[in-house]
Amino acid sequence: MVFDEHLVVPDTEKSLEKGAVLPWRRGNKRMLVYYKALLRAMTQHYGQGLETPWKDLPEDFRKKLLHGTGSDEVEFTFWRAGKMIKAQKAFDLADDQFLAGALTNLDLLTTEQSLISIDASVAVSDTALVQDQIAVFKALGGGWRGDARQ
Repeated sequence: MVFDEHLVVPDTEKSLEKGAVLPWRRGNKRMLVYYKALLRAMTQHYGQGLETPWKDLPEDFRKKLLHGTGSDEVEFTFWRAGKMIKAQKAFDLADDQFLAGALTNLDLLTTEQSLISIDASVAVSDTALVQDQIAVFKALGGGWRGDARQ
């Protein structure tokens, strides 16, 4: 992918914490939390600081942020539905191995099935959380009525 890095990082005086990477400062709250978790994982993995100005970050680290880590496996940890979830690049690595001929189609499908199973578990957990929040709102008299026309 080709892009103008000066458009992605217009102010090199800003740190990652202050929004140096402009596209990662846009989006809804969930996306902003997601980007923050990615940045935190990357800085921890490579021993860099979120408060360091972009211009002072090592060139190789900046390349990894913008272009990917290649074969380096970085563990990302997210808060989801009140619990920590570790999401590794397992499926991406399995897909790359499959394309390189080092993995069978069955192994790739097994990895994909695991990923789908984890996603389904997260969805079930999210649903339970929302249902619990609704129950709390109802218990507190949050204006919920059986008939929306009332």
